[in-house]
Amino acid sequence: MLRVIVVFLSMTLLVSCSDPVTDAKSAISKLALDGDSVQVRDANIFKKNGVATVTVCGEFNASNVYGGKVGWKRFIASCLNKNCSVDTEESIGNAIEVQWKLHCR
Repeated sequence: MLRVIVVFLSMTLLVSCSDPVTDAKSAISKLALDGDSVQVRDANIFKKNGVATVTVCGEFNASNVYGGKVGWKRFIASCLNKNCSVDTEESIGNAIEVQWKLHCR
């Protein structure tokens, strides 16, 4: 019986652990025209004490409608478990500067 409980707890821990960078990339891919073309670089994870949300800051590049790359753009993803909400330079404009200083240092 104890062995079953230990195995169950181990499986629960494995399932609940996720990589925030992978989760952020997945969220960005859902927003892009060609989700398979999304590339992420310089992604860093920031976690504040006492807060369950993890912030991932970095840059992404994706294909545009013509198949060309749009160029590297900054993103800030707030992730809780495997769910991430993403702000990009396109979605919040110049406010990305303020948000970057608040969450990505």
